[in-house]
Amino acid sequence: MHERSARTMNLTAVVVLVMLTCFAAGAYAADLPKVTWRLQSVYPPPEEVYAGAGVPGAYGQFVELARRVEKRTNGNFKIKVFLPDELCKRNECPEALMNGMIQALGTNGQWHTGVWPVGEISGNIPYSTRTYKEFIEIYTKTDYIKLVRAAHAKKNVFWLCPIESASANLMTNFPVNSVADLKGKKIAASGPRADLLKAMGAVPINVTSSEMYTALQRGTVDGITYPPYTGLSYKFFEVLKYVIWPGISVPSMSEVLLNLNAWNKLPREYQKILDEEGYNMFVNEAMKKWGPVKDELAKKNSAKYGIKNIYLTDKAYNEMRQYTFPLWNKWKAVDAENAALIKIFEDQLAKQNKPADVKKAPAKKR
Repeated sequence: MHERSARTMNLTAVVVLVMLTCFAAGAYAADLPKVTWRLQSVYPPPEEVYAGAGVPGAYGQFVELARRVEKRTNGNFKIKVFLPDELCKRNECPEALMNGMIQALGTNGQWHTGVWPVGEISGNIPYSTRTYKEFIEIYTKTDYIKLVRAAHAKKNVFWLCPIESASANLMTNFPVNSVADLKGKKIAASGPRADLLKAMGAVPINVTSSEMYTALQRGTVDGITYPPYTGLSYKFFEVLKYVIWPGISVPSMSEVLLNLNAWNKLPREYQKILDEEGYNMFVNEAMKKWGPVKDELAKKNSAKYGIKNIYLTDKAYNEMRQYTFPLWNKWKAVDAENAALIKIFEDQLAKQNKPADVKKAPAKKR
């Protein structure tokens, strides 16, 4: 009898504790202010790589981050994601962010290298890390985040987190088996990739994501440097013939930038939630799941469009890679943050036991 009474009392105590916890959580949520932000995306939909794929592209990751923040704040902190050019043109977005016209921007720092102090580096420099795992090590075990945030703070910007865009590859309408094949070819590229291609003898042209399909269709460019999964999501495979592997940047990254004044005005609880969601989504999902899956989806589905995947030989890949190292010295000279960031990549490069993980081309059937 006493045992039954004790169990009943314990159960009652648990129920009361749960009710008090729920009440406290509700009261906590009610005490937090209602906040609505505007995030301008430079990338167009769709949210998924393609319908049913289950993995988000860059635009989809901005939307997913907003969903998670809204959920964790019980709907009190909403971030509305706007389509390209709705609030500001791509080249006008940095100024709009710094001046507080928008609170958040989903973009690629390499498109704004004349504005952001570390624009050449924050999107991952060409031919540095060979795998997603290597970049996770840089992101989680070095001063990478601290340095990038310090550089952006000088521009009244809080750098929140990267957004994974999978491997960035040469995708062309002509075969590429060596550096010589790029000479004189017009390639859509910006930032460090543009510098790299120019050094290789190509002609880099700055083209927005929304303009790339038409530029390829009309022959304004002969190729692009972009994640292969966009051949599916943006239908680039309809106007391309070749994808060159390995990628120039693994991973290629975009980023979420915040107006520093708007960030500082947020309640600490919101800052913590936003920071945690950005970090966890990038490290635990984008790098470990979404990126590799998107690369494989592109390879698997490219044949449906008549795309040929070219796998560079070790010799050809390493020849291309040599063109990037003189550029590292150029970026180091920009300022202390750039120099420190390049040193992180140099240290990572020193750990690599071989020049590159280059996948061999499949053996031809006899």
